[in-house]
Amino acid sequence: MTDALAIGAGLDIVWASQRWDADVYSFNIMMNSSGTGIGLSGGILLKLSDHFQLGGRYQHRVKVDQNGTYKVLTTPGNTLRINLSGVFSAHDNSATAQGASFSGAIMSPQDTADMQGFYDITYSQTLPSEAVFGLMWSPMKKLMLLADAQWTEWSTFDKSEFAPEDLNDDPIYTINFNWKDTWSYKFGIEYFIKEILSVRGGYAHHQSPSPDDTLSPIFPVLPHNVFSFGVGYNGPVRTIIDQSLMGKLTFDAFIQYVKSENTTSTLPDYPLTYSSNYFVLGFGVGFNF
Repeated sequence: MTDALAIGAGLDIVWASQRWDADVYSFNIMMNSSGTGIGLSGGILLKLSDHFQLGGRYQHRVKVDQNGTYKVLTTPGNTLRINLSGVFSAHDNSATAQGASFSGAIMSPQDTADMQGFYDITYSQTLPSEAVFGLMWSPMKKLMLLADAQWTEWSTFDKSEFAPEDLNDDPIYTINFNWKDTWSYKFGIEYFIKEILSVRGGYAHHQSPSPDDTLSPIFPVLPHNVFSFGVGYNGPVRTIIDQSLMGKLTFDAFIQYVKSENTTSTLPDYPLTYSSNYFVLGFGVGFNF
């Protein structure tokens, strides 16, 4: 809009799918569903000076209605067998997220005979709203300090019910989340060794949306800390013959160390203590003509 103010808005088209394969007691349960949803997002950037900027972004929740199939097969014997796994993926016009989908308790059927068979099912899930607030401060030409806070409306994940297409029937399968809204806090620093070369460091803390009484092996979302280090290059590319400018090459690389906080579940039958530590590596290359 002006040199000091920029405002943007966008339309999010989200496609989501999920697949479940679970062995519970003497039953094998398989579910597949997919669907689409539409949401809105927007952002604002305010440049107060050459050394200080403020920004914000909001992405509204998206309801995704899905259709799929649900199948229950009996397995020989009556031994206790619990092997839960799930995959959830969501794609919109700006990002992709993938991973196990739920943290919750599986509710055993009251009448297992009613669960045997094949169903066409409907399922609806609301992806959470997000609001991010950030600032950038450059106390000197070669140095930038950044910080932001992100709120995520995970309370939209109250419970999930897979229902037959005949709405007169009771839900086939219910998973309880009782997730809560969370905050994430991030801090970063970038220092330019040269005009075309910089080094970066960062720290982030992420709260867990899952209370201890619904924390399960399905998707143990834990509070965790992220430590990052990276380098960036943004320089000209010239021809060998006459050194004329062809364009600009950008290269970015980073390494992250993610350490979770030990958390013990109070979910009945799952009194487990969870923890995780891992590294993430990434890089990107771009060329501007």
